[in-house]
Amino acid sequence: MTRGEVARLLTFAATFDQRTIGEADVLAWYALLAPKVYDDAMESVRRWYADHRDRIMPADVLAGIRAIGNQRTALAHDRRRQLEAGRAVPPPPAYAAAREAFGQLPAGVSDVQRVGCPWCHARAGTRCTPVGGEGTLSVTYAHPARYVVAGAGAPRVDADALAARKGGAS
Repeated sequence: MTRGEVARLLTFAATFDQRTIGEADVLAWYALLAPKVYDDAMESVRRWYADHRDRIMPADVLAGIRAIGNQRTALAHDRRRQLEAGRAVPPPPAYAAAREAFGQLPAGVSDVQRVGCPWCHARAGTRCTPVGGEGTLSVTYAHPARYVVAGAGAPRVDADALAARKGGAS
C-alpha cells in the first residue's frame, strides 16, 4: 500500500469511529501495512465494523487480511478440485475473449487469472502486483505460485517488457 492508500484506509475507519488522523498515524500504520494490498485492507476494515463497535487497530486489519487471503486460497482450491472433478464449468471462451477485448485481461492469461494469487493476494481476474503492492508485474503476468494454482504450467514472460527492462528491443 502507498501512504495515500493508508490515509484513505484511516479516513474510511474514521467514518465509523470518529478518529482524528494525522501524519504520524499514517506513517505508523504504513509501517505495518505497506506490503499489503489496499483492497484487502479496505475489505478488512469493512468486515470489522460490520461486527465490532471498538476502534480498529493495525493488528485487526492484518488479521482480517490474513482471513481474506485464507478464504481466497480455499475458494481457489475448491474451484480447482471442482474443475478437476468435472463438476465446475469454466467460463465460456467468448467471455474471456470479451474481457480481453476490453483490456481487462492481457491476451492468453485468462487461464491464470481465473484464480487468485496466493503470493500477492491479487483477486481473480486481476493482474498480480509486485512486492509493495504498487503497479503490476512487468515481465510475467502473474507470480509463479498463481500459475501453479491455476494449473497453467510455467509463467508466461512478456518478451517486450523483458527487453525494455534490459534496455534492448524484442
